[in-house]
Amino acid sequence: MFLLDGLEANMDSASREDYFAFPYRLNLDDQLFKYGVRINPDLVEDRTSGRYPIVVGNADGRPQIMQLDWPFFPLVNHYAEHPITRNLDASMTKFVSSIDT
Repeated sequence: MFLLDGLEANMDSASREDYFAFPYRLNLDDQLFKYGVRINPDLVEDRTSGRYPIVVGNADGRPQIMQLDWPFFPLVNHYAEHPITRNLDASMTKFVSSIDT
């Protein structure tokens, strides 16, 4: 199992339309290719996503915070029949990329 952070993405600027996430140069492409996997330099968005607290206004000098769905935090909840994934609930991911096999 590989858990890699392939893109430099942060919450401060991810809500802008002209936002770009730049790939880290991990130099693992050749090794992953030998295993039959390629990590794409993209971000996955999904309607079924985790929530993120966002300030939506002020009332009496205090910020009003709402938990809003954030499409860059997809929830993974369809797993293969395998002993490792049996009985797993949904997992929230943050800034994930797609893979090719």
